[in-house]
Amino acid sequence: MQSLQEQFPDMTQSVLGDVLNNYSNNTERASAALKEISEEQRREKTKKVHDLKITFPNLPEELIAKVLEDSKWNEEDALVPLFHLSEEKAREAKRLEQQEAQKQKSEEEKKKKVKEAKEKATYLLDMFHATIPKEKVQEILEENEGDIEETTTQLLQLVAKQEEEKEKKRLEDKKLLEQKRLQEEKLKKEQEKRLADLKVEVLKEKFFDLSEEEILKALNQFNWHIEKASTQLVRISFENKKRNLKALFKGFPDEVIESALQENGFDQAKAAKQLSEREKAAFVKPSQPAFNLEQSAMQIGKEVENEIHASTMSFVKNEENEQANQKEEVNALFLEDLKTILASQARSGNMPGIPGLAPPLTPKQIDSRLKKEKPVDEESQVVQSTNEVKPEPVKVFPDEVPTKKEEEDVVPHVVTLNLSSPVVDVSNPITVEWEIVSGPTPSNRDWIGLFAADKPNKEYFTYQWNAKAESKGSLTFTSPKVYGTYEFRYFSAAKPSYEHVARSSTLIVGPQYTLVATLDTLTSTIKVKWTQLSGNPYPSAWIGLYTKSQTNNNQYITWEYAAKTNNEVTFAAPIKPMEYECRLFPYSYFDVARSNVITIEGKDVLDASITPEGVLVVKTDIVSVDPYWESGWLGIYLSTENDNRQWKKYKAISQRKGEVTFRPPKVHGVYEVRLFANKTYDVIARSNPVVIQQQ
Repeated sequence: MQSLQEQFPDMTQSVLGDVLNNYSNNTERASAALKEISEEQRREKTKKVHDLKITFPNLPEELIAKVLEDSKWNEEDALVPLFHLSEEKAREAKRLEQQEAQKQKSEEEKKKKVKEAKEKATYLLDMFHATIPKEKVQEILEENEGDIEETTTQLLQLVAKQEEEKEKKRLEDKKLLEQKRLQEEKLKKEQEKRLADLKVEVLKEKFFDLSEEEILKALNQFNWHIEKASTQLVRISFENKKRNLKALFKGFPDEVIESALQENGFDQAKAAKQLSEREKAAFVKPSQPAFNLEQSAMQIGKEVENEIHASTMSFVKNEENEQANQKEEVNALFLEDLKTILASQARSGNMPGIPGLAPPLTPKQIDSRLKKEKPVDEESQVVQSTNEVKPEPVKVFPDEVPTKKEEEDVVPHVVTLNLSSPVVDVSNPITVEWEIVSGPTPSNRDWIGLFAADKPNKEYFTYQWNAKAESKGSLTFTSPKVYGTYEFRYFSAAKPSYEHVARSSTLIVGPQYTLVATLDTLTSTIKVKWTQLSGNPYPSAWIGLYTKSQTNNNQYITWEYAAKTNNEVTFAAPIKPMEYECRLFPYSYFDVARSNVITIEGKDVLDASITPEGVLVVKTDIVSVDPYWESGWLGIYLSTENDNRQWKKYKAISQRKGEVTFRPPKVHGVYEVRLFANKTYDVIARSNPVVIQQQ
C-alpha cells in the first residue's frame, strides 16, 4: 500500500485500497491498473483544457488548467471565472494598445511643436539682426549698464512690435491670404481626421470585444454617422455574445439567452453565470416581455454620440491652450538665443577690458550659434568646441593683401612654445611659455589655444589672450577632463583667420601607469603588477582581463579593484587558446594602460578507438570552446564525407574532458569523429580515423 501511495500521490487511499482489493493485494497488477486510470484521468483533463481553449483562445492553457483545477475539473463551474479572465485579458490588451498609440502620438506632436517653436524663434532672431541697428543695441545696453537680461527683454519688445506691424502689412498681401486659406483647409482636414480618430477610439473603448476592422467597417457603411454605426455595432456585439453562449448552453432556446444578456446589461460573464445556475436548477422559462434589440441599440448609439460631442469640445479647448503655450515657448527660445549672442557681443568689444559691441554677427555666424545645418565660412570668427559654443577670439585683419614684393620683405614669424610638463592628469594646471623670436610685433589679439592633437584650428578646447602684447611670457591652463593627447597652438592677429604660427610638443592628459602581466603555467593563473607613475589618486581604479579583440564596455572576462590589492592582482588563466591582455581603468570604462600580451596555448584533442566489444570510445580534451555553455556536440562521419549535415550518429556533450561512447555504425568503413558548437556545422576538431568492421 505504501509503495502505491508513493507512485500515485494524487489518488486517495480509498481508491488505492479498492483497486488493491480487486487484484487480491497483488501490487504489480494493481500498479498497472492504477497507471491506466491515472493516464485516462490525464487524457480527460487534457481534453477539457483543449475544449475550453477553443472557447477562450486568448487565455494560455496553463491558466485554463489552473482554473479547472480550482473548480475540481468541473467545466461548468470553471466557465464564469474563465469568462471574467478572458474579458479582463482582452480589456487589458486593448488598454495597453491604446496607451502605446496615444504615447506615440503625443511624442510626435511634441516634437512637431518644438520644431515649430524653434523655427519661429530663429525667424525672430534673423529679423532682429536685419532690422535693429547695432547703434540702437549699444544704446540700450549702455542705458541698462550692461545688464543682458534687461537689454534682452527690451529688444524682445522691439522685435514684437516690429513683428506686429509687419504682420498687418503681410495680411494685406493676396499671396499670404491664399496661403492662409490653404492652411485653414489643411487644419480642417486635420480636425476631421482627429474627429474620425476620436470616433474610432471611443467605439473601441465601448466595444472592446470587437476588432478595429469591424468598427471601421460599420463607420464606413454609415458614412461615419456615429449613432447609426453604434447601433450596428451593438447588433454585432450582441450576436457574437449570443453565439458564444449558445455554444456553451446548447439546451437553451435563443430567447432565454437573449433575456440573460439583457438582464445582465450585455455582460457575457454574468449572463453565463445566470444560465449556469438555471441549468443546474429545474429550468423554468422566464415570462418577461420580449427583448427589443433595436430599442437598446439606438439608446447606446445616442449615448456614444453625446460622448463624442463632449470629447470634441474638450479637444477644441485644449487646442486653444496649446497655441497659447506654444507662443510662450517661442518667446522663451528667442530670448535664450538672443541673450547668448548679446552676452558675446557685450563682453567681446574691440578694446580689451572695455564692454562694447563687436562687429554685427553674419547670418552664417547666427546659424552656427543656433547649430543650424549650414557650412561655416573659412573667414567666420566663430570658434566651436566639441562640447560647447564659446566666444571667438576677435581679430583685426589688414584690408589689403600684401604685394609679392612686400611678402618677400616680411620677416619670418618664429614663435616657440614650451610646456611645464609633458604629462598632466585631468583638471590639473599646466603652464605654457611662449617667446616670439622674430616676426610682427605682438598684439593683445594674439592668443594661445589648447587643442586635441587631431582637431582642426577651429575646434579648440579653451584659449587665452596675449592680453599685454608681450614678446614672451607664460599662461596657466586647466587640463581637460577627458583623457587624451593635446597640444598648444599660437595664433597671431597678423595672420589670416585660424592660421597658427607655432605649436607645442605633445601633452598627455591622464594618469600614467605601468602594467606587467605574467602567466604561471603551474598554477594556471595570471599575475598583474601595476605601478602609478603620475596623476591623481583613483580609489575606484580597477583592472580587467580582456581578449585583445574585446571592447572595453562590459566585455571583460573578469576584473578586480586595483586600490585594494597592494599593487598586484591575480586572475585565473582562461582555458581558450587566444591572446589576452589586462587593462587598467581609473573609473568607468576609460583605460589608461594596457599590459603585455599573454598567449594561452592549447589544442582540442579527440582520441577515437574501438574496444574489443565493438564500442566506439572518444576521449575528449577540449579547450577552444566550452561545451556546456556553447552547445557542444560530437558527430560520427565517414572520413570521405564533406557534408557536415550527413552524420551517422551524434551526441551532445557538456564536459571539456571525459569519455563519450557510441554504438558503432552498421556499415563498415573508415570513420572519424568531429566536434561542433554554437549550433553551427563548422568543424572545430577532428579525431584520428577508425575502421569499423562489418557487423
